Amino acid sequence: MQPHSTPGQLAAQPTIATATDSCPTPPYSCRSYRARRRSDGREVALKVTDVARLTPWSRRAALREAHVLAALPHPCLTSYHEAFALGSRLCVATEAARGGDLRQLLE
Repeated sequence: MQPHSTPGQLAAQPTIATATDSCPTPPYSCRSYRARRRSDGREVALKVTDVARLTPWSRRAALREAHVLAALPHPCLTSYHEAFALGSRLCVATEAARGGDLRQLLE
């Protein structure tokens, strides 16, 4: 993974200040957090994927997901903010959805 600074590609420097409140995820190679951007203090959802634990196909899929999110601005989708690499982790920041998760809504 090589960092880039243009939208839709990996940012050179992460702009996330803190990550708290890990969301429940299955025991896979990714976790989701609520985080705050340093630049404006905005709350974001931060998906962190340990790409070292993925197969080559899954690594490409994780990177493709970040590129697709950046390329698909739509009012019915959470907004993409940025993606960056921290060591072997791919971090994708998106708009934080309000009102809980889909599981809570369905219960």
